[in-house]
Order: sequence, then C-alpha cells, then structure tokens
Amino acid sequence: MKRLLWDKRFSGILWAVVLGAAFLMLSILIVNFVSGIPWYLLSSMLRAAFGVIILMLGTRLYGKTAREILSLHNSKIAILSGLGFLVFLLCYVAAVYVGCRGILGLTAGLFFARILLQQLTTALYEELNYRFLILEGYFHGNKSVWSRLLYRCASMAWVTGVQTCALPIFYAFVSFLVFGAAHVVTGWSTSAFFLSGAIGFTFAVIYLKSGNIVIPMLLHFIYDIPTNMTSYIKWKDASLLASMNSVLEIALAIMFLVPLVILIIDKSTVETKHTAS
Repeated sequence: MKRLLWDKRFSGILWAVVLGAAFLMLSILIVNFVSGIPWYLLSSMLRAAFGVIILMLGTRLYGKTAREILSLHNSKIAILSGLGFLVFLLCYVAAVYVGCRGILGLTAGLFFARILLQQLTTALYEELNYRFLILEGYFHGNKSVWSRLLYRCASMAWVTGVQTCALPIFYAFVSFLVFGAAHVVTGWSTSAFFLSGAIGFTFAVIYLKSGNIVIPMLLHFIYDIPTNMTSYIKWKDASLLASMNSVLEIALAIMFLVPLVILIIDKSTVETKHTAS
C-alpha cells in the first residue's frame, strides 16, 4: 500500500482521483444545506483548502516546495504551448459578447462570490489536482517493477509508436479523462465531457512542456469568468447563436489539435524544459 501511495511516477494519478472524489462528495453534501452567495463563499473556501492540501501533498510526494510548484518559470514556453487554447478563448469571448443582449440578476455580491472568488479558487484547486498531481509523475523516475512496467507500456503506446512522445501523450490523456469525468459526475453530457477534457488536455500540454502550473491557472480563471457569466446573460436571436456555435466548434478542434501536434513534434525537450529551471 505504501508503494502504491508514494510511487512518484504514477501515485499522483491515484491521489488526484481520490481527492477529486472527496471534493465532489463534500460539495454535493454542502450544497444541500446552503445556496446562493453563502454557497459560493463556502465552495471557494473548500477549493482553497483542497489546494493547500495538494500543495502539502506535492511536497511529500515530489519533494517540491509550494514556491517551486507555483513558480512562473518558463512562462514564455507555457504561453506558446497554449496558443491553441488562446484561439479558442478569443472565439469564445467574442461569441459571448456578440450574443449578449444584456445582464440580468447579477448583483455585486454574486459577481464577487461566484464570478471572481469561486473561479479563482477553482483554477487553483483544479489545476493543482488535475494537472500538477497527475502530470508531475512524468518527470520523476522510480525503480519499482510495477512503475517500470507501466512506464514501458505507456512509452510504447500505439498512439505515436515513438517512445519520446507517447509517454507525455499518455499522461495528457489521463488528465483529459479524469478532468472530463469530474465535470459530468452529477449528470452525463457528452459535450461537457469532451469540452472539459479537451481544455484539460490543453492545460496538460502546457504543464508538460514548461513545468509551469500558474499559466494554466490564469487561463482557467479567465475562461471561467465568461462561462459563469452566461448564467446571467439575456441572449440575442437563436440564428446568431447557431452561427457562433459553428465557429466555436472549429475553434475547439484547433484547441485540441494544436497542443497534440506540439506534443508530438517537440519531443526532444519535453523534460529538459522542466528540469532546466
């Protein structure tokens, strides 16, 4: 059991699933008793608390301090690796702006508690849990037989047939699956699963290429602002929204394919960029 919990190569994936499940269960429990602004405030506190727990776990599991985990090193590489997401984000914000007729029911309290505070802590918790914990193991070797076996199988994955890029693709797709699943626990939605998964995959590539978790946090926060604002938007005519959705589908494909190509083509410096800092 100790080896299972503290294997640097793959234990982070297990911890991410366990902590993600614990967070979801607590959230579902709390939301049965509170709602509105109190819920958003308590939810933010819960997210921040889990973020701190993960930072402490990261120190224990990977030997990295909170300052090292939250470092802004390799920011340029991180931004360049996230170009596909930036294209999608630009199209998404444009679609919301063009389709918005007005804002209804969004008070100053709701804006602070839901749009700002909850989304800021969401970016902190989710990037630490679904990116840092899951992906950091890629950078750490382990001598255990089980770890070496999984490492070798992943390295020889049929996706590319090339060891140097198959392993990071394996880790990125784990992030895709776990992050996508976390967003459909309370009700299955194919579109929500693939949208969340694709965003998670993009952020995973950013981290694998740069070792920088702060840039994915910032991008996550920026994306979540208009996403949560849509609950208070009065929309224009349906035909306009349909045309904007077509553009977003193309942007979504770009967002997924660009980091995938980056991960495959730029395979010689995946680890060196992370360790150079």
